[in-house]
Amino acid sequence: MARTTIKNSNLSAEFTGLTDLGTGAAFAINFSGASTYKAVANADATLTLSNAKQGQAVDVIISGDHTITFSETGSTFNKIGGVDYDGSATNLIQIACTDETAGAKVYHYMVGTYVSDTTANSN
Repeated sequence: MARTTIKNSNLSAEFTGLTDLGTGAAFAINFSGASTYKAVANADATLTLSNAKQGQAVDVIISGDHTITFSETGSTFNKIGGVDYDGSATNLIQIACTDETAGAKVYHYMVGTYVSDTTANSN
């Protein structure tokens, strides 16, 4: 059987794209539009999700010292781990869809702050 090579350039934006959502308080996270989103909250902000498929995940790089809320009608959002959004830092929120049932999707997410660092430990 012949081997097929899949290159990054062959993948659609939902697997490789970066969308800069700019600054605001309402952000559309369309799972079919990109794999990574950037945003700056200038007030309490809502991330409204759409078009997620089971097994799909997106990264949201977000900052702003405000409350961040998820929204999608009928969906359940489950936080993994005990880390909360930190408005004093830049955060990476990873969101995975684990059930794409229409009107009852299930998402799991985790939050972490980050800084530039070339070492894997703090010793």
